Amino acid sequence: MKEKINSKFILIDKDPEITSRKACNFLQKKLNVKKIGHSGTLDPFATGLLIIGIGNATKLFPFIGTETKTYTGTFLTGVETDTLDITGNITNKNDNLATLDQYKNAIPKFLGKIMQRVPDYSASKVNGTRRYKLAREGKKLDDKYVEREIYSINIFKKTKSEFSFECVVSNGTYIRQLIYDISKSIGIISTLTSLRREKIGNIDVSDANKLEEKLSLLPVSEIVNFEKVLLNKEKEKLQNGGFINLDKDNEYLFACDDDGEIYSLLERKDDYYKVKKLL
Repeated sequence: MKEKINSKFILIDKDPEITSRKACNFLQKKLNVKKIGHSGTLDPFATGLLIIGIGNATKLFPFIGTETKTYTGTFLTGVETDTLDITGNITNKNDNLATLDQYKNAIPKFLGKIMQRVPDYSASKVNGTRRYKLAREGKKLDDKYVEREIYSINIFKKTKSEFSFECVVSNGTYIRQLIYDISKSIGIISTLTSLRREKIGNIDVSDANKLEEKLSLLPVSEIVNFEKVLLNKEKEKLQNGGFINLDKDNEYLFACDDDGEIYSLLERKDDYYKVKKLL
């Protein structure tokens, strides 16, 4: 069975308290496959969409990892933690309250391209070591900023101190930091209490399965939307490093055989195509 399941994707709706890596390990054992991975980490306490790649499908992660991502969640005002979410240690508390109008007025400053501080408790590396490991050791970390893009943010009031939100952001955006920074801009401390990834690009968590449910193995073309071209006779030539001329303008194409199976991702080079990834 190990060789039969290859170049497939699985959409998982991750439960809280399980890491993205453990979700992959569970599926690797369940499906008895050698190679497996995911397109983007979700914090352990977060829930929602994980795109899992099996076999050579993992080679296509760069072509889906830059998609926009949609999140929903909740946050509590008047509490600050070292991790910026509910899993951390409380570092500050007060009774200051914010109105919904204050948040709505603050949102425009955070739309578009922003320079976002990388949280101390994150997987980003400092000289080869994860920031969260250094933070746990009590090491003082220099501020690091990355460019991210925020497409939309909507905030809703639940109680006098709790709010919910929905946002659409670029890949790699730290939602914990985003909510913290918006709160800070209006003089409020806050911490994330829940987070759910609803969408990656146009892929919706409603199409995903729980780990314990019956799984759907999806062909790569359902997740990566490149045009498929029938190139059965050219298969051996392409797989051996050759190139072909095609009357196409696409930067990338999927090459498939007579059975409709995709065997390669082709990349345009000047006026010809050659294999970018063998699948």
